[in-house]
Amino acid sequence: MDEAWDDVVTQCPCQRTIAASVIHEGDLVVVIACDWIPEKGGYLIGNLQPAHMDFRFFSLGNLWAIISSLATQRQAEGILNLIEAKWEDIIANMPLKICYPALEYEEWRIITGSDPKNTPWSYHNGGSWPTLLWQFTLACIKMGRRDLAQRAIEVAEKRLSEDKWPEYYDTRTGRFIGKQSRLYQTWTIAGYLSSKMLLDCPELASILICEEDLELLEGCACSVNKSARTKCSRRAARSQEPGGSWNCEVSLAETNKIQARSLALQLDQLNTVVGEQKSIQQNLEDVKKKKLKYANIC
Repeated sequence: MDEAWDDVVTQCPCQRTIAASVIHEGDLVVVIACDWIPEKGGYLIGNLQPAHMDFRFFSLGNLWAIISSLATQRQAEGILNLIEAKWEDIIANMPLKICYPALEYEEWRIITGSDPKNTPWSYHNGGSWPTLLWQFTLACIKMGRRDLAQRAIEVAEKRLSEDKWPEYYDTRTGRFIGKQSRLYQTWTIAGYLSSKMLLDCPELASILICEEDLELLEGCACSVNKSARTKCSRRAARSQEPGGSWNCEVSLAETNKIQARSLALQLDQLNTVVGEQKSIQQNLEDVKKKKLKYANIC
């Protein structure tokens, strides 16, 4: 993943002044200029299907890549660095753009079928959704960037209550309430309140944040080679940890221990199921005896 990240983020020709990624879909060719990406930042692109990428920035996927530890430490920092550097594009007057940039002109007509609800910079086509605020706050807390979350909350609370808590906002900068936006939306209110609560009590974020299980990763994401040792496919997992380098190999014996613990857990679960079935069977037999006894009395 790190190698692919380097390809997308850092290896733009002509010293990053312009680079293009081309997607062929029938007669449609979509060209995305990557000079929008800041020097210290990047994002994970969308994989719609094999050989079909969407090179736009999607907020939800990138935020949850941070929260769930799908992204490495360096990648997660890069995503937040990009949001900070492109604040006027992604946050602007109302956090948070659902994607950037919007589909416009011929792309909008072909891909959305000229959908009147998904016009450029509206709804799911580049609209600004306040409900994403709590997920942004969660990602910021995980990465130690509470200042970014506080800044976004301050932007949102200037308008949300006065605008009657709308579902989404329109225009490139999120200036106007969405043309088909519903008001007093529960998820808009909950997103704002959750963000405030998480900043006041950041320890609550641990309920929702997933830290990477490096031991499990070593056991499951590695393949055995001829030397009877396994080589980890996620080199960056521990190389990003404080304390320096990590020998990205784990012995076969250690891998077997992990697998044995997993099998033992499955066996315990199976024994529990068998025990429950025996208990049910015993209860049925008791009921039958009571019925037979009752029949004899009658």
